[in-house]
Amino acid sequence: MRIAVCGTGILGAALAARLAGRAAVTLLDAAPRPGTAATRGSFAWTNSNDKGPRAYHDLNTAGMRAWRALAPQLGGAAWYRPVGNLEWAGDADARAALYARVQRLRSWGYAARLVGRREALGIEPSLSLPEDVTEAAWFPEEGYLLTGPLMERLLARAASHGARLRLGAEGAVRAVEETAQGVAVGTAAGEPVAADLAVLCAGTGTPALAGIPFLLPEAESAALTVTAGPAAGPLGRVVHAPGISLRPAAGRDVHLEDGDAADRPDEHAAALLARARRILPELEKAEVRGHAVCVRPLPVDGHPVVGPLPGAPRRYALVTHSGVTLGARLAELAAREILSGDPSPELAPYRPDRFRAPRDRSAPPRPSSAP
Repeated sequence: MRIAVCGTGILGAALAARLAGRAAVTLLDAAPRPGTAATRGSFAWTNSNDKGPRAYHDLNTAGMRAWRALAPQLGGAAWYRPVGNLEWAGDADARAALYARVQRLRSWGYAARLVGRREALGIEPSLSLPEDVTEAAWFPEEGYLLTGPLMERLLARAASHGARLRLGAEGAVRAVEETAQGVAVGTAAGEPVAADLAVLCAGTGTPALAGIPFLLPEAESAALTVTAGPAAGPLGRVVHAPGISLRPAAGRDVHLEDGDAADRPDEHAAALLARARRILPELEKAEVRGHAVCVRPLPVDGHPVVGPLPGAPRRYALVTHSGVTLGARLAELAAREILSGDPSPELAPYRPDRFRAPRDRSAPPRPSSAP
């Protein structure tokens, strides 16, 4: 079976690593380097922290387990960081919502508990907690992935089993057309790639290839990410504080994120570092090393889009907002059903046919829960 994987983010790389050796895989991307759109700039937090309903929560916990299972096989010491996540709220309403979330997650069997101020500082000694913070939420099984080293290993595994990588003009997909023999993937280089199936996992570019408008506008899913350093001492955990998220990066650097500061990134990068210094004094002499606006695809209902397109079974969509958490599990499920032809019951709620066809101009529903 010949499979064209259109997109080399974490979903495309994880899927190629699963398929290669059992199918003839060609990876295509317009970027000069795989994963340069959302994957490498992502905060890369692995979690199922506020992801409802229950079936979607369970899919995300399965995603966390899938990375844990893959780590020993794929040099996990270089990229797998299950260090836990510490979170606190800034006002009474936010605290009530956080405490209710902890209770709901505990009722679902998820590792979550409230800890007092002293224990929170024991979990992450580098923090300077605001005086009014008496409790925090601790999620010990969450963490993050270093997506650069992970991508290298996923693509190396795929290549070792015969996968081909086409980047730049040769990988810039312009159209995917079904033919009598399968599909023809047209590229900017002119010569189409012939395949039996095209997997569309091009992030925010996927709807254009699929012909179905299932994503919210990019402005609604953009976040400012900043790398700052060096820190005087190590940050050990993922931290979520009001208005800012932090996690360790390479060496003594720290990765910062703010989902509400994607406009005017140059100005906001310095402001984000100043905000981080107030809770992490180890950053007092740190500088902004780099920043980016990370735009992840956000389906209109917040949930993944996975499976054959309506009326176009040789085009298979694979898109999600939570690509880092879900990447390994979605790749496993998608590869299994692509190769076997047997639909996965676990993917049934996420099929593309739940969205209106392009000729239906009525507005799609808004997300009902966090992705």
